[in-house]
Amino acid sequence: MSLPAGRFGRAGRFYCAEHCACCDAIREPSRAYPRSELARGRSIAHVARLHQLLQLHVRRRVKALDVVRSRSSECASNHTAVRVLAEVTPILKPVRPAW
Repeated sequence: MSLPAGRFGRAGRFYCAEHCACCDAIREPSRAYPRSELARGRSIAHVARLHQLLQLHVRRRVKALDVVRSRSSECASNHTAVRVLAEVTPILKPVRPAW
């Protein structure tokens, strides 16, 4: 995952620009823990809550991106691109509704 929206302050402390209910229990950045908000801002739980998605959907998208990134150098031909697509399609399968 990339950096969440925010800024680095003095002493390398990171402050998230986007906060939600899951951030309430996170400690303020300090000298001992300068990246506490950075770690939370990159977590699947935070990204899912921020964008109003299920954590399962975020996990699947991250997994699919990892597959595509790891195979991107192999996709020189259409054949290998189709193989990567075939590998990613089951990862992004629809979620069954909970009855």
